[in-house]
Amino acid sequence: MYLMVLVLKDNSYLNLIISVFMELGIYNMFYTDITSFEHIITYDIPIFFKKNNFASNSINGKLILGIVDDEEIIEKVKKILNSSEYELIDKGILNLFLLNIEKFYGNLFSNSGDF
Repeated sequence: MYLMVLVLKDNSYLNLIISVFMELGIYNMFYTDITSFEHIITYDIPIFFKKNNFASNSINGKLILGIVDDEEIIEKVKKILNSSEYELIDKGILNLFLLNIEKFYGNLFSNSGDF
């Protein structure tokens, strides 16, 4: 199981990213404004980052988080979003992180509506 973290620096590509996820069967995703996340890590939990280090001053960007089971899916996401048609990673519009989850407790995406 992996945590896929994407930092999108241009909101105009959000629908493209969502459509790529849906095409690949990735539905367990969450996104928020980078400024909201930066505020939390800068002021509420200031031990993690210095201001503006997280997304290189991208005020209108999105932080996208998702849990995926297969590393091959992540490679497919990377290949599509960095293809010659989009080049989001090469152009610096998108940063993609992959973190291995060794243990997970609970049911993050339950059908009951509870979080």
